[in-house]
Amino acid sequence: MGVPSRSLTALVLSCAFLGAPALGRQSTPQDEPPPRPRYQYYRWAEDWSVLAGREADTDPFDPLKYVPLSADGEFWASFGGRMRARVEHFENFGFGAGAGAPGANDDTYVLTRAFLHGDLHLGPRLRAFAEIKTAQVSDRDLPGGRRASDLDTFALQQAFVDVTLPLGDGSLRLRPGRQGLRLGAGRLVAPAPWSNTTRTWDGASAVFESGSFSATALALQFAPVRKTQSNDPDHDQPFYGLYTTWKEGQRGCDLYWLGIEREGSAFNGSVGSEQRHTFGSRGWAPLSETLRLELEGAYQTGEVDQADIRAWFVASKLDWKPAGRAGFFAGFDWASGDDEPGGDVETFQPLFPMGHGYYGFADVVGRLNAIDAQLGATWAAREDLSLRIANHAFWLASDDDALYAPNGSASRPSGSFASREIGYELDLSAVWRAATHVDALLGYSHFFAGAAVRDSGPGSDLDFLYLSLTYTF
Repeated sequence: MGVPSRSLTALVLSCAFLGAPALGRQSTPQDEPPPRPRYQYYRWAEDWSVLAGREADTDPFDPLKYVPLSADGEFWASFGGRMRARVEHFENFGFGAGAGAPGANDDTYVLTRAFLHGDLHLGPRLRAFAEIKTAQVSDRDLPGGRRASDLDTFALQQAFVDVTLPLGDGSLRLRPGRQGLRLGAGRLVAPAPWSNTTRTWDGASAVFESGSFSATALALQFAPVRKTQSNDPDHDQPFYGLYTTWKEGQRGCDLYWLGIEREGSAFNGSVGSEQRHTFGSRGWAPLSETLRLELEGAYQTGEVDQADIRAWFVASKLDWKPAGRAGFFAGFDWASGDDEPGGDVETFQPLFPMGHGYYGFADVVGRLNAIDAQLGATWAAREDLSLRIANHAFWLASDDDALYAPNGSASRPSGSFASREIGYELDLSAVWRAATHVDALLGYSHFFAGAAVRDSGPGSDLDFLYLSLTYTF
């Protein structure tokens, strides 16, 4: 089904409304030294030059975080890394599908990975960044074995040069090389941080920034993981587009166009070369001092072989943070599905999503032909301990299309559903900042299989338990 034109108009108007200028501004003290950077997923986003000229800090890694290379401080370097180990346990993986002997869909295994990076600054206009990675997994005896998302023996994760030029009232940063991406809220383009191997792209990006406005242009190729071989870019999978953002205070708006090409795509009986264009917008704003609303939607056009693409998705999230340590959230997400096998493609394709962060921690359902309604709460039990609970309710957007996994493959074929009810997922997790450099994550998920799963094949409920430790420096 196509999205009505009035729905597209509503998305644009909501972006304009949510992006309206803030009424007030807050000033920040000018005489205080810049705060120490917080460790971030993309380490190149950390600016450790704030340590220049300071007295010795208590952190033992400070000599690595800022290494002056010239007397005036214009040339400097920074080094760091991150190591993670995670134990995962599944029962009835894939709802028991493909099981041979009893217990074939139950397993416990260990995932480990390590990143090391170096960051070189040669004045304010030139910078080089490189990061290497190894990702390992013990014997994984579930269907699929050791997947590309689990194992990457040794790889160059990122290696790029930044050239920053003044341009009008702003600046233009050119970045050629291998690089990671996250655009907006990560619903369509994200690094997949939960995956043991993560994502990366080769090519070039350019970012223009001026005041509250930024625009990112992309001309890249996805570099898929090849486990024990070099992760060369896939020349048959170019990714390009333009992503713009305007933000003022707590309000903002994104407008974007993203294009992708793939070989051998398959959607509900339509198979062939895919060329897909995604046009979308996202807006966010506070509705009150304690309430925040986010809306995002996109429409897709293009072709799969000779079949036209007409697909869409809409998503919203409402966050309520009253006084105290508790917070609450509600979300709704609808990604279109196809109404008949073959012919025009109406299945939304989520590009490179962070599905784990939006569609449940068990990674059962992908944002293709799916509806997700979620409710949840968070609680900062202590300064170093936060708890989270979320419940997802999933339905098929169309029972004439397939049920898709997060990687885009069809986990249950079309034509096998007597119901649109996929099921319900309960997620429980706790994050503990054990020390400055150490984080621990403990979680449990239970997926209650719905009628669409039970009627189309094995339909056992699924359990997922995990514990991870991360060390960052």
